[in-house]
Amino acid sequence: PIEIFKRTNKKEVYKVIYLVTFFLSFLLLYLSEYINNKYVKRMITGISILIPCLLAGLRFETIGTDVTIYLKKMFLNANVSNNFFEFLKMGIRYDTVSSYEYGFTFMVYIITKIFHNFQFVLFFIETLVLFPIYKGLKNIFQDNKKVSICMLVYFFLFYNTSFNLMRQYIAISLVFLGTSYLIKDKSILKFFLLTFFAYLFHKSSLLAIFIFLIYYISNHEFKRCLKINNHIIKFNEITLLILSILCFFLVINNNIFANLLSSLNLDYYARYVNGTVTFAIQCIVRFIPFIIFLFLFGKNFKQLDNNFSFYITIAFFEFIFNLFSSFNVFSSRIALYFSVFYIVSLPSISFYNKNKLLSNIMKVLLLIYLIIYWYYYSIYCNGGETFPYIFYFNK
Repeated sequence: PIEIFKRTNKKEVYKVIYLVTFFLSFLLLYLSEYINNKYVKRMITGISILIPCLLAGLRFETIGTDVTIYLKKMFLNANVSNNFFEFLKMGIRYDTVSSYEYGFTFMVYIITKIFHNFQFVLFFIETLVLFPIYKGLKNIFQDNKKVSICMLVYFFLFYNTSFNLMRQYIAISLVFLGTSYLIKDKSILKFFLLTFFAYLFHKSSLLAIFIFLIYYISNHEFKRCLKINNHIIKFNEITLLILSILCFFLVINNNIFANLLSSLNLDYYARYVNGTVTFAIQCIVRFIPFIIFLFLFGKNFKQLDNNFSFYITIAFFEFIFNLFSSFNVFSSRIALYFSVFYIVSLPSISFYNKNKLLSNIMKVLLLIYLIIYWYYYSIYCNGGETFPYIFYFNK
């Protein structure tokens, strides 16, 4: 009984480690807004991003499923290789290092050769995830108080998962950053440059073309509109609806989707597309709460945010792609490119609510939802095998 008690207490401590990291980073970002000295502001902001990166870097190699599956072996190979080309030919699992994306393998090789320390590799990977997310949020919101809340949403929804899906989360963060430039200054060039860069870390980033189409349609000023019973429906809203319906039927017909993946050089995903579509919990855990919050508190969201249609359609696409999770283990990974925009849309419902009381109620309910979601997925289900947290020096 004493040993069980000790183990239980340890697990409670490991939960607190994550929560302390989340809230400490959030508070530092929030407080930085009240500091006038720009150098001190930047320093505190840097520390706030550094803290979660350090936690990622100090973890033991068993924290995050893919760490032991390929990253640790990749690190060991890089350490003993004489050059990058020799490194690419070395074996990992059932294949060679060259079977992984060149951007990721080159990054691991360079960091390993410079530091010869696995913890630096883990730290740098998380930096490549969090910094683009933060920068993207700064592009969308110049207000640090808004960015801090959005970062807190990210921590609860995605931080633990990034310990596992490392390559893809780097790609997701780069696509998110690229999209933020579309939102900020309509820069198509920056979007596609960052998408190409993301492709060097994970090929699935090519699916960002859906994000570009959704953004372009939702923000393009079509001259025509449809008038039904004195209600004006914009042509871009009709186009987004048609695109969503086409995407839905694409999901239902998995043979067509498999062929699409193959044409995008994503055969690795295509071979897992088989079976029958059924609803799974992934379909509702983020989409349904978003719709509920939007219905209850999003009265002014549409009028005050020009990207309202974009966020709504992105959420619907996330829901559609998550339908694949019933028969395709990688479908939920595809949906992550759309899920990440919840870190903007969920807080925005409270930001753009003119009623201060409703805005505060929304923030409290959002925090409760985030804690419940994080506890269920990351602690109870141990998604990505990130719990209990173990420091590398404790093994």
